[in-house]
Amino acid sequence: MTDRPFLEHPTGAFATAVDAMTDAINRLMSGDQCDRWFTFSAQGQGSQPDSYHIVDLPVKRRSVDVGGRDVDLYSMLSRAGLDGSDLGASRTNTVIELPRATAVQFARFLDCLFRHLGIHPFDGEDDYAVGAEQ
Repeated sequence: MTDRPFLEHPTGAFATAVDAMTDAINRLMSGDQCDRWFTFSAQGQGSQPDSYHIVDLPVKRRSVDVGGRDVDLYSMLSRAGLDGSDLGASRTNTVIELPRATAVQFARFLDCLFRHLGIHPFDGEDDYAVGAEQ
């Protein structure tokens, strides 16, 4: 195990949070880590300019555990410009699965989900911060 986070953005390596998450999802699926839960954590501006809002979502393969949060699966898919039937989208209890999503499709879905849960960039910024660790 390394001391470095599995994903950290912004670092200058990626233009957007979606690009960074796409890379992380590709790495998750290509290694021996695809059966492990990773926590994707997004951080943006809170209700005041000098405050933070953080949302943590467990992710494994093409699944995300939304816990008890109010999330309309098909509304999120629509916002992300995705067709749920093409992706095999389903929700059971707290877990949303998109088993046929590409890495970029799943990253776009996560982006919409984070934004739905209140993540947005700080004033004067174009993007929010995101990281992932096991």
